[in-house]
Amino acid sequence: MNIRKTVILILVVQATILATVVVLLGFVPGIAAQSAMADSVQHFSLLASTMQPLDSSIRYNNTGVFLKTIQGSTINTSTAYVGQVDLPNGARIVGVRGFGLDSDPIFEFAFQLYRYNLYGNPVGSPVTSLASSGAYFQDGKIVMSAPVYSDMAVIDNDQYSYGILLTLPVPYSPPYQDLGVLRFVVDAGYSVQLPLVQKNAR
Repeated sequence: MNIRKTVILILVVQATILATVVVLLGFVPGIAAQSAMADSVQHFSLLASTMQPLDSSIRYNNTGVFLKTIQGSTINTSTAYVGQVDLPNGARIVGVRGFGLDSDPIFEFAFQLYRYNLYGNPVGSPVTSLASSGAYFQDGKIVMSAPVYSDMAVIDNDQYSYGILLTLPVPYSPPYQDLGVLRFVVDAGYSVQLPLVQKNAR
C-alpha cells in the first residue's frame, strides 16, 4: 500500500469516528441525545468478624474468617451481635443474605436487618423477617435469605440508621460443632440515568 492510499484510509477512519461521536452527542439534525432511567442493584457487605457483642460477657473468636461464640460466655446471656450497614439513601432493599457455617444439629444462628430511629427513643424496627440457619441446615456452609418487608424497604438515612442483629449461640456441647457466620450482603436497587440516542419525530 502506497503513502497516498494510507493517508486516504486514515482520513476515512477519522471521518467515521467523528460522525459517530457527533451522532452520539446529538449534533446531527434529527438526532437528540437524551437519557433513560434504568434499574441497577448494588451489593453492600458486612463482615461478621467486625460485629460487636451487645454484652461484654460474651466471649467470641473473630480472628479467623468466621465469627464464633466460644465457651466461657456467661450462661443465660443472649449471644447477640450487631454491625452497622451503610446503604444509599433512597434506594430500595431487595434482598438480604447471610453466609455462614452450621454443622450443629441442635443449635442455630439467626439474623435480621434492623433500622434504628435517629430521633426520640432509639427503638429498632425489623426491615426483614427472621432468617435462621436451622431452616437451611445442610451440615456445612450455608447461604440463607431474609425476606424484606415491603413497607420498610426504602432506605431513609435522614430518619434511620441500619444494622444487622445476629444471634449466635455457643455450639452444642458435647461435641463442639461448627457454628459461625462469615458475612452478610444487602442488595439495594436504585435508578440510574443512562445515555439514550433517540431520533426526533418530524
